[in-house]
Amino acid sequence: MNIGFMVVSGLMLFSLISPVQAADSVMEGQRITFCEDNDGFPPYIWAENDSRSGLTQARGFNTEVIKKILAEHKIQALFVFLPWKRCLQNVKHHHGVQVAFNMIYTEERDSEYILTRHLFTTKAYFFYSKKHYPNGINIESAADLLEAGVVCGRFGSNYTGYGVANNDVSRTAHSFEKLLQLLKIGHCDTFLARYEVLAGYKLLNEEFFSGIELGYKPIPGIQPTRFHMGISRNYEFAEELKVLIDSGISEMESSGELAQIMRQYLAKLK
Repeated sequence: MNIGFMVVSGLMLFSLISPVQAADSVMEGQRITFCEDNDGFPPYIWAENDSRSGLTQARGFNTEVIKKILAEHKIQALFVFLPWKRCLQNVKHHHGVQVAFNMIYTEERDSEYILTRHLFTTKAYFFYSKKHYPNGINIESAADLLEAGVVCGRFGSNYTGYGVANNDVSRTAHSFEKLLQLLKIGHCDTFLARYEVLAGYKLLNEEFFSGIELGYKPIPGIQPTRFHMGISRNYEFAEELKVLIDSGISEMESSGELAQIMRQYLAKLK
């Protein structure tokens, strides 16, 4: 047989193997651990005690989607909840965790992690106490929030997607519960958050919101924010994992399944 023909045939056969098939061949049987902040990010992901087993289980849109995608490639998905900065550091250095959920794009994060395509989008809102501002707070841009008073946020979180610089946000609260307390006692005039997430917390823990009536509005002029997953660049199959996750999200989006699952979770917030 002509050697040249064999080489060309081999190259043609190799070219017929899709990136997904190539990734699947090395990823099958892997266990991938995903991390999220201790407080969770409902309705996208949160921790819930299973009444039957007594164990803590991860629930939410993110977990349902990622388990479905990886199960098709015989990959097990595990979920842990850590302080956010530790979650990011553990993923970055590949200390027992391969992926962090719910990352907003920044150039720094894009260089430190391999970002997947976005999984969902949300709008940026500001929240205030109706007790302190019975007539509400009216703004025409994010810059007006800084003129209105002290803007608060969570420790370690990125707020550039809200139209303000991180240095302009008082980021001392280590939890949403603490953020609400600071608003209640007047240490903050407003805080920045996603409506869906705050509504999700209210479903899970009404005590967070006791004694405070929240007003809220979307921040004018801010485009919906995309949320990605960040894969450790130190994980040996990082690129292959990105291929499988990205292709899985795209397929579920094209079929309408992604939107259907999202509607089921958002419906619970009404």
